[in-house]
Amino acid sequence: MSVRERIESYYRQYYTMVFRRCRWLLKDEDRAHDAMQEVFVKVMRRLEHEENFVIEDPTGFFYRCASNVCFNMMRGIRRKRESYAPDAVDMANVQDRHQHALEANEMIDIILAKATEDEREIALCYFYEDMTIKDIAELIERSPTRVHQLLESFRRRARIVKEEYKW
Repeated sequence: MSVRERIESYYRQYYTMVFRRCRWLLKDEDRAHDAMQEVFVKVMRRLEHEENFVIEDPTGFFYRCASNVCFNMMRGIRRKRESYAPDAVDMANVQDRHQHALEANEMIDIILAKATEDEREIALCYFYEDMTIKDIAELIERSPTRVHQLLESFRRRARIVKEEYKW
């Protein structure tokens, strides 16, 4: 099956799920369409570059991919919003808040970079999406005990990073 046929097949099967996930996370239909397209473009590029690339669990794969694309979009939107400062506002206060936000974003990026892929996925679902451990376990097909262990491992990593960088 060619790359085009594979991506068309995935699109037919999963575009509704991906769009719903994007719309739920982004709360904006236009941005959700953009995110959905980005998901399938990323998958298409990966299929083109890795001929033998096989998606073992397409539902989970597309769900995670859609989540990651949306999180990246939200992070970009939040950064743009944080960098906007109307003239009427005290600039020193805005700069302090902006600096604090940048430091917080930097800390989050460092923590996420040091976490394993499973820890990142679970932490984003738990802290960002307010999912329960049981729901996360069902989503990633792991036991609730394992999800809890990975979440605790992520928290330990976060504390270590916080201490290392004296935040």
